[in-house]
Amino acid sequence: MASNLRLWSERVVDHWSGQTQEMRVREGHNTFEQWLARFEIFVKVTRFILEGDALILTNSVPFGQAYWEPSTEAGYEPNMEMCLGSHGGVSSNGTWLCDGPVLPVNVTQQSVLRNSVGIGIGVELVLGAVRPQDVLSQASLDEVSGALQLEGDIGSRALAMEANRDYRLRIWLRASAAPTLWTIRTDDVRGFLSNTNDGLLPGVLAVPEMSITVTVMLSRTPPESSVWVRIHILTGPEQSQFSRLQLLLPYGFSPVGADADPTARLIVELSLEQGEGILDSVIGMTFNLRIQTPPQSIPDARWFVLAKQVIVDEITGEITEPVNGWAFANGFGVEPCPVTLMYGSIASATGWLALSFYVPRSVQGRFVLITAPLAFEVRCPQAEQTGLVLECQDFRPRTETPTLLQSLQRTVNVTLVGGTEEGDNMLYMYLLNVLTPAEEPIYDPWQLRILDAGFYVVDAALNVPQPGFVPDLEMGNPSLSWLDPPQMGEVSNVQVEVSFLRRVKGVKAILVSLPENYRHDIQHKNQLRNVNKLFPLTIDEEWRVFDNLRYIKVLVEVVEVSNQAQIITSGTYQWQFPVMVPLIEPFASEWYVSLCAEPTCSAVGDPGILASFPVLNNEPQLPAKTFQVKKTTKISEGLRQTELREVFALANVSMEAAGCPYIVRYFSSWLEDGRLHVQTELCHCSLRDRLNERMAWATPSFSENELLEVLRHVASGLQVLHSLGFVHLDIKPDNILVSRNEQGCYKIADLGLAAAAIGTGCDEITEGDCRYLAKEVLRGDLRDLTKADIFSLGLVLYELATNPQQLPSNGPEWQMLRERLEVQHLRQLSHPVQLLLQEMVKPQKEARPSCEALIQRVGSATPEMKALEEENRRCRAEALRQKQLADEYWQEMLQMKKQELLTGTPPRYQEKEVPKIQLRRSRTSHC
Repeated sequence: MASNLRLWSERVVDHWSGQTQEMRVREGHNTFEQWLARFEIFVKVTRFILEGDALILTNSVPFGQAYWEPSTEAGYEPNMEMCLGSHGGVSSNGTWLCDGPVLPVNVTQQSVLRNSVGIGIGVELVLGAVRPQDVLSQASLDEVSGALQLEGDIGSRALAMEANRDYRLRIWLRASAAPTLWTIRTDDVRGFLSNTNDGLLPGVLAVPEMSITVTVMLSRTPPESSVWVRIHILTGPEQSQFSRLQLLLPYGFSPVGADADPTARLIVELSLEQGEGILDSVIGMTFNLRIQTPPQSIPDARWFVLAKQVIVDEITGEITEPVNGWAFANGFGVEPCPVTLMYGSIASATGWLALSFYVPRSVQGRFVLITAPLAFEVRCPQAEQTGLVLECQDFRPRTETPTLLQSLQRTVNVTLVGGTEEGDNMLYMYLLNVLTPAEEPIYDPWQLRILDAGFYVVDAALNVPQPGFVPDLEMGNPSLSWLDPPQMGEVSNVQVEVSFLRRVKGVKAILVSLPENYRHDIQHKNQLRNVNKLFPLTIDEEWRVFDNLRYIKVLVEVVEVSNQAQIITSGTYQWQFPVMVPLIEPFASEWYVSLCAEPTCSAVGDPGILASFPVLNNEPQLPAKTFQVKKTTKISEGLRQTELREVFALANVSMEAAGCPYIVRYFSSWLEDGRLHVQTELCHCSLRDRLNERMAWATPSFSENELLEVLRHVASGLQVLHSLGFVHLDIKPDNILVSRNEQGCYKIADLGLAAAAIGTGCDEITEGDCRYLAKEVLRGDLRDLTKADIFSLGLVLYELATNPQQLPSNGPEWQMLRERLEVQHLRQLSHPVQLLLQEMVKPQKEARPSCEALIQRVGSATPEMKALEEENRRCRAEALRQKQLADEYWQEMLQMKKQELLTGTPPRYQEKEVPKIQLRRSRTSHC
């Protein structure tokens, strides 16, 4: 009676009802124990069934084992279907091969049949009449009519099931591992048996549920690459012995070396001898496999494992492999290598291709294959072009090249050298030559593949988009040149040049983006110069934009009525401006020149940018000078302005006193993470360090000659500081540094408390170290603070002469030092030097000598000091002259601007060159 019987798990049923993505399940995927499973029976009856007759299905199991119990849950009721065409059997995935419509059978009543103890063992379906138009054969109706004449005592009944016609019965059951025999029969309305299979139909066994875990050994799974995958398998509870373990891969996956099939699952035989661990339900066994991933993520990425027992019939020799356990695990998709790619996407242009990408360090990449789209050419640059050693060559497949790479064209092979570590990844950046097509190309992405030493692809990006193509734009590749040799940590002037081969429309701004860590040093707008006066700059508004240190922007005049940019005529245009060269050369050193359709563009990749061109920066950089960076603690909002004012004072003093070797040179300062960073000249140590070093000496105090050297150097620095209108207010051994050269001259440092307080009536002076402060400062007498610095220097010298004796911070001794300096501790010094120290710390500030007087008394006797003083005076005079010239120039510019505002017409004038303010440094060795 039953011609076929199949059992499918609930998840498989969901698939075939269209609730999950397409998949293919091999035959033999028996359901798991205690799972809700759908039982399908394809049947034919040899005798017709009339309206009111019943179809009954029951199962029997060995004594003491669990039945296959029918489900009573809503949505899982039994149902029957009939085929209105010819029945062609059942496909391997359970699909009914019916060449006509499939219609439901009329079931009027259904119930669960239970045994004597109330356990469900089957179902009973009472059938209703079939519609006449659904009957296949008129002979069936005639046969029913004849039968009804013999059953006249029952009355007229309609046909319910035709004889020898294909029907499918579906019933949901709670699966059992017990071997089962199924009985299928039909009873007429009087309870007499009309059809049966004699109860000899064996059921499908349920199997224990195993466990499989699939873990890819990378944080990101690349496409079309070889990856290591760890498979961990646990057996099911009380699972019987098996001899074969098979792994079913997702579609498109394959073992390395095998060809993948996007329409089928490949099977990998797992060797139990090669696994790690114990294949049981507690510890489990682990397998490490190298798998080739598909080019893109697939909808169904599940992995299956099958446990099979190989059985050989002793008589016939027939081999069967029943599945006695299986499992599946959700797999993973693929994610491409992060790639940034930029070039000037215009017609028939030969320019630079800037390429950067991240590669996991664990894959040990050795090479990168870069494949250009159709109609493009990518070429290896010459070493003299970039100034870099780049191991690059055209890629030509060889016999031993993997099949996957044999068909690659328009590809270069670059050896992965250099790079920088960023977490678990390596960041690489390369500049290559690219030749664009003459016409707008069809869409074809760039491709990038990372190879290891064995030439296996270990990372890839197969769909890197092209930058937007800009038609009708003809121009040369922008260039960069330095007007003076760039030196790390210093400001140098740069010139950016752009050449248009024919006139250009629609460009409203030229954006020049600096590399990482570079920043322009434009302090005044006139430092950004437009060299070619034919460039159509904006008239009614400032054409220079330099508020962001990472870029400068040149605005093009826009017609107000039409909002159209003026046409840029063919020609070569240059812009010059100062740039602070970073101390450490950045990993990516290329610049970018962008043509903007909107004046608001600010970064490469903005929507308003028409095209961006990488610009090579291969000028050798002079080595950096040595610096020191001082970092403060976090600055609150209330103290930020105070801290910034101190930095401005420091910058002002350092710029004006650039010719003085006795003040630590200031280079730069910035706020970062709420902290103030000050970049200064790096020195060897402080005078405090020298004091501490001498503690272990037999004579720790400084000699007279050493004292006079400190006095000469510090007094010379204070003289310059005071001449500029500043006082230090914190002179102490900690703030006097020793230079790094062999002579080791002494330099005033830490101008954090310096104040422009001479003659200004300033009453906001921050007090320094109380051990060195004069009494008048503590009393608030701020009328002549230069003498407070002299007092502090005198106590510093006294501390050097009496080392290791410490200066007091309070008490009688502190008071005594401010009344009179006793000379009994200074007996190793000559009498004139003793008198000089006493004068420097006199209570009456008017009686203390000035810096000039100190230098004349102790320092001007030597020819070297005289030459130094003369050089310092000459530097200050030159700085003053340059400042006067600059002031005159700005006053003249201000008057002309006033005239323009009053008359409405710009004045006629001859352009003058802006005087350059330069503080010349002495070429004489000062130390």
